[in-house]
Amino acid sequence: MKTKLFTMILLIFTSSSLFCQFQIDAGKDTIICGSNESLRIGGSPTATGGVEPYTFSWSTEFKDSYYQYHASQFLNDTTIANPILVHPSLVSNKDEIKFCLTVKDKNGLQLKDSVVVKVSVMMHTAVLFFQYINVGDTVSLHSNLGPGMGIGPLKYSWTPNYNISDTSAFIPLAWPAINTTYEIVATDSIGCRAYDKSNVWIKPLNVSSLSNSKSQSAIFPNPINSSSVISIDKPVKETLTIKVFNSKGQIVLQDKMNDKSYNVGNRITQSGNYIYIISKGSEIIASGQFVKE
Repeated sequence: MKTKLFTMILLIFTSSSLFCQFQIDAGKDTIICGSNESLRIGGSPTATGGVEPYTFSWSTEFKDSYYQYHASQFLNDTTIANPILVHPSLVSNKDEIKFCLTVKDKNGLQLKDSVVVKVSVMMHTAVLFFQYINVGDTVSLHSNLGPGMGIGPLKYSWTPNYNISDTSAFIPLAWPAINTTYEIVATDSIGCRAYDKSNVWIKPLNVSSLSNSKSQSAIFPNPINSSSVISIDKPVKETLTIKVFNSKGQIVLQDKMNDKSYNVGNRITQSGNYIYIISKGSEIIASGQFVKE
């Protein structure tokens, strides 16, 4: 009798001890910078004690304005201890996603924990801002790093601190006397950053009044690459002359143009900003500007 009682007490003590030792950790709540950043969630380790092997199950019920998402749409594997968050871009800056973890040991003991992930998206479109001005003109500097990005409020920092009204403003004024590339860093409230540029170039004095041309012209793509073409909107009935000037007003290219389009991309090799004119004799037919990075 005493032996059976001792055995029962031992079993109860052992089960209780195993249950107390069985612990799980879904990881710390966190914020990641960028919609393309990967994150491994779960603890280190995620489960301890109990009786191995463990069974892991991750779940979530995240909803936006249109859809309801499940853990398998965010995680590379919902049945392992430390899955990787592979699609954070599904979560916007104003939302957070709560992952719930359920772990069972071999004896069927079950525990639950959760972790919250928030994403700061500091991305912007690949639009290059560049403006041409005459010496003495003032322009507003623009970027893609506007309010609504990241987890606000945002702080801004422009460099260089040269002929600029406020280096901490979102849209400051600038009046450079030389070609200047202004760079902006936007930092959100948790330290995530994004970068952009706004270029201001000074028009060459000897070609600064070419705005009264008779035809419309365009160049694409711009900034130029080897396939960039200048096109005009009217048929070419006789040979025209095309001239390209650098920022100092020097002619870097002069050629004949016998068609509505002219491949300029593979003829300009030096980085800089340029102005072109298309003329018939002394008459300016069209003009425009482009950039070589």
